[in-house]
Amino acid sequence: MELVLLCVSIAAAIISLILLTIIRVQESERLFVHKNLLLSIGLGNLVYVLDKTLFSSRNEHHVICLCGYDHPAVL
Repeated sequence: MELVLLCVSIAAAIISLILLTIIRVQESERLFVHKNLLLSIGLGNLVYVLDKTLFSSRNEHHVICLCGYDHPAVL
């Protein structure tokens, strides 16, 4: 359920960012800050979702994630 809600949040952030970019309202610092905030929220949630789904078993993915201390590249 958590991943579903995060995906909804990512979609809402992307749609809001697109709408703020398409609609040519008076360019202001407030709009710039809100665009960057939506981008950071969307990317942060995307990284979290990818971490939960793709890298759930870090011991099997030594090439992608060098988390094990017994890996030759870490030594």
